[in-house]
Amino acid sequence: MATHTVMDERTKAALKVAYQQGVGGAEDVDVDFGDDDQNVEPLWFEQPVPDDETASVTALRYTCKAGAGVLHVLDTVGEWLAAFFGITTPRYQYVLDDLIARQREVERA
Repeated sequence: MATHTVMDERTKAALKVAYQQGVGGAEDVDVDFGDDDQNVEPLWFEQPVPDDETASVTALRYTCKAGAGVLHVLDTVGEWLAAFFGITTPRYQYVLDDLIARQREVERA
């Protein structure tokens, strides 16, 4: 799972669009990131179990399922803690705020 890396890339993409379009505010940026879960094949350990599967492969399958479950729980708890402590602001928010402030100054002049 590269959720945080993807979000950083999305923030950079939105920032690039904002600079290219010269928008008046962050709310004016309309970027469609699409649906991430569209047409995703299930992982090998989530697929139906074949009849001729050995015991070691079955053990590996259940270990991978347990690991994926633990990772999901920890990721969810991490996101909740980040929101609780207020560390969810975008990395380049100060650049967007500065751009908006400069454009408002130009509009007033």
